[in-house]
Amino acid sequence: MVSTRKTMIQGFIVRAWALTASPMAVFLIMGACSILAFAILSPAGTGPDEVNHIYRVAGIANGWILPHQYGEAEGMPLWGGEVPEQLHHALHTLPQAPDFTVTSAYHEAINAQEGTVPVNIPNTEVYSPVPYLPALLAYGLSWGCGFSVLTTIVLMRLFGGVAYLVLTALVIVLVRNRNMQWLIAVVALVPVGLFQASIVSADTLTNVVVVAFSSIAALDVFLKQRLVKSQLVVLLIAALALPLMKPTYVLLVPLLLLVKSMRIWLRVSVTAAALVLFAFWYKMTGTAGYGMGWMRVREDRYQVLPNEQLQGVIHDPLYFVNSVIRTFFMDGNDWFTQAFGQMGYFHDGTLAASAVTPIASLIALTLVANLFLPQKNLRLARWATSVIVLVSLGAIVGTLYLNFTVLGRNFVEGVQGRYLYPFFVLGIVLLATAIPAKLALPASGSAGGWQRFVDTRKSWRVWVIGCCAVSILSAVVTFIIRYRMGV
Repeated sequence: MVSTRKTMIQGFIVRAWALTASPMAVFLIMGACSILAFAILSPAGTGPDEVNHIYRVAGIANGWILPHQYGEAEGMPLWGGEVPEQLHHALHTLPQAPDFTVTSAYHEAINAQEGTVPVNIPNTEVYSPVPYLPALLAYGLSWGCGFSVLTTIVLMRLFGGVAYLVLTALVIVLVRNRNMQWLIAVVALVPVGLFQASIVSADTLTNVVVVAFSSIAALDVFLKQRLVKSQLVVLLIAALALPLMKPTYVLLVPLLLLVKSMRIWLRVSVTAAALVLFAFWYKMTGTAGYGMGWMRVREDRYQVLPNEQLQGVIHDPLYFVNSVIRTFFMDGNDWFTQAFGQMGYFHDGTLAASAVTPIASLIALTLVANLFLPQKNLRLARWATSVIVLVSLGAIVGTLYLNFTVLGRNFVEGVQGRYLYPFFVLGIVLLATAIPAKLALPASGSAGGWQRFVDTRKSWRVWVIGCCAVSILSAVVTFIIRYRMGV
């Protein structure tokens, strides 16, 4: 009887583990809890450029879809438009949200304000409406129902978070490759991605699209798996969406030319179409880069000069290269920690998670990378992909140098670790299929219980799930201590 009961309990545990230890379940459970916590606890407007992203959503909802220059001031263009005055007032006066000590009368006073006010948002004005679709849906629903400003912001965050969870889950199902499914799940659970998904940001959908494009393309290019029709359709949609998500990511689209599951004429046509979309949107943004000085403090405002900066790069490219090297290797390593756990802004700068987060995330990513076997005859694909990734990163850094860095500075300003996050999937697959060395621990049972526990063939999932949990928990604790306790 006891033996039967023990067997039943063991069977239940095995079935429960099999159900919850799948990449889909791990991602959805951990991701949903994390996004809900960040979305509700994060103070309104403290995500990376979140205030300007909210203004961009409000502008699109009010009919200003294409980038719009509405005037000039102090010799610089003003990019943006009109937003509801109550929204503008609330974002600049509301205490840390959600603060339930704020009286309903105060909320009513904010919501009672009528009219509009012009806002200047040169950094987010260049984004198309596409990455804001979940936030736009929430904004329209909330405004139509007469919800408070604070409720509107939280609802926009939650809609974006749900979109992130659903679309990433669909990509996990779509790839049909167990190793790639685990890689997508673990990358999607890196805290920087979860935090970006829990605030109002264009990066919420952008990160999903980049992961979808990278993972499906990698199946063909690096894992030599022939793509089925559904995968090809999603790959093509992602390729066309990239230039409308974040223009610099159009440089990833040439990876499509290496996909052998697709006819060459289709690869070339879609790549060309993506470049045309990029050119169209770039033309629409006009001189938005010349207004980026508004994002700087007053003493630096008039020294952000893209034309002069470009002339300097042309005449002295080594100075630019030295500035990039100094940025990444000589002036601190904050960007590395931020690549795994950047969580908005604090009064003393960008808030990043503790060192525990990147260490735990790296262990999880390394264990998943260990699943991929080395592949031969990929020299062209490796070199081409390496160049594509480096050029894409270079375009981001170059854009910051031209449009955000003060003339004469010997480092690139505005570089943040979160810009590296979208390249995790491609980078890991590239390295994992190129490096022949793999973790090869002895078989379980050869050296006692501990040896059985660390055997990667038997319990690597325990380690991956545990490291993801530690990484997320560390980020959440850091977030609560800094934001909610003010430490």
